[in-house]
Amino acid sequence: MEENDKSPRESESFFQTVFDTIQDGITVLDNELNIVKLNQAMEQWYSPSRPYIGKKCYYTYHTRNTVCEGCPAKGAIESGIPQTKIVERGGPAGTPGWIELSAFPIVNKEGNTIGAVEYVRNITVRKKAEEELQHSEQNLKEIINFLPDPTWVIDKEVKIIQWNRAL
Repeated sequence: MEENDKSPRESESFFQTVFDTIQDGITVLDNELNIVKLNQAMEQWYSPSRPYIGKKCYYTYHTRNTVCEGCPAKGAIESGIPQTKIVERGGPAGTPGWIELSAFPIVNKEGNTIGAVEYVRNITVRKKAEEELQHSEQNLKEIINFLPDPTWVIDKEVKIIQWNRAL
């Protein structure tokens, strides 16, 4: 079926289904940071805050009365340039964790910024893996330094990348 053969309602239903299929959070904001639309992931993560539409994002998602410091959405709206920030906070549904917040300006045909799309990804698992890797590297350095014999580590290019005190 051609796009022109579909009614606007069918087309909107299709796009809402696509929007809701995305497992990361998406919120559409106006220039005053009011929520215009959000996907199911955001609704599930922040269900206690219903209703959402027309509310300030900082109040709905962070129970704040003022804009968050370094807000990517505000930055994207003001600069017209996409912004990203990694935030340690209560993750989705208030669980401890990390989120990566990206905001993209929405620009109309006249070139005016009329809002932003905010994209939220829960990166808690990634951040935990990074922390574990750093801890593992630190343990390896301590082991190498503890060895009484001169010891060094070389990379694939035969460059010394780690050595101990005995060396």
